[in-house]
Amino acid sequence: VYIIDYKTGAWADIPSYKTFDLKQREEWPDTLMSVQLPIYILLYHTKHDDVPIANINAGLMLMGKKNFEEKWLFSDKMSASERAGLFDSYRQAVVTLIEEILDLDRDFIPTADEDNCAGCDFQTLCGRQWVVKTW
Repeated sequence: VYIIDYKTGAWADIPSYKTFDLKQREEWPDTLMSVQLPIYILLYHTKHDDVPIANINAGLMLMGKKNFEEKWLFSDKMSASERAGLFDSYRQAVVTLIEEILDLDRDFIPTADEDNCAGCDFQTLCGRQWVVKTW
């Protein structure tokens, strides 16, 4: 099963299966980057639990460049057990993030990298006002 998310932009991030480590929470912004594809697989698998995780892949089709580009969550070179293990790590990360969002005792901390603020629709939430400078 292939789940494809078509993107009209020139770039989008997917988790880095080579560097993501569930135990390294502080590194997730650089290694997990996005939970979109793992969530797609999780939602599909919820309704189709007869399909093994190893038989499901999700990817992005980037159409904003001169040539189309595909980015897949799982490499074709991964074994079934590697895919299942990696997906379990992604699933645990998604659950952790949702629990953090819902934890009323947890303070909201804005991103340390203010470059992320330029395109953010939620600047009011963290109190930052990003000013686009034009020269």
